[in-house]
Amino acid sequence: MRSDRLTSQKPHFEDDVLLPDLWMEAHFGLSQPDAPVVGVSWYEANAYCKWLLAHWDELDEGRQGLAAPGVIRLPSEAEWIHANGLAWMYPWGESLWMLSDMPGTIWEWQANFNDKNQNYVALRGVSWTGDMHAAGVVTRGYDSPFDRHFSVGFRVLALPANVDFAV
Repeated sequence: MRSDRLTSQKPHFEDDVLLPDLWMEAHFGLSQPDAPVVGVSWYEANAYCKWLLAHWDELDEGRQGLAAPGVIRLPSEAEWIHANGLAWMYPWGESLWMLSDMPGTIWEWQANFNDKNQNYVALRGVSWTGDMHAAGVVTRGYDSPFDRHFSVGFRVLALPANVDFAV
C-alpha cells in the first residue's frame, strides 16, 4: 500500500486549506450543504473527525452551548447497522436516532477494515450511482483507504464523554 496515492491526485486549496475533491462542483460540496461530503479518503475522513472534536467550541454547535462530545469518529459497521435499526431493509426517512438517507445516498467509510488482511476498509450505504435494489442495511462494500471517489463519503459518530457505546 503506497501513501503517495493521496498526493498523486491534484489537491484543491483555498486560503491554504486543503479542500475535498469536488468541493467546488455544483452538485457536491459547498453549494450543497445538506448533501454528504464526497471525494475524501478514509484517512481524510478520520482526520476530519479529530479536527471536529478539537475545534468543537469554535463551531456553531459549541457556541450554542451543546456539550462537546467525548468521542467523534467514523462508525464501525456494527454501529452503522445498529443505527439503521435492524428491522428496516430500506431505511429512507428518519430512523431511531433521527438519522436519514443512510443507504442510497453515498457509500460511507466505516471505522473497521473489510478483511482480515486489512487491505481494504469497509463501506456501507450504497451510492446513488449503484444498484438501488441493493440499497439495504445488509449491503456491504470495500475500498482502499487511500482512494477518493465522488460516490464515497462519510458520516460521523459523536458520543458524549460519559457514554460507553459498543455494539
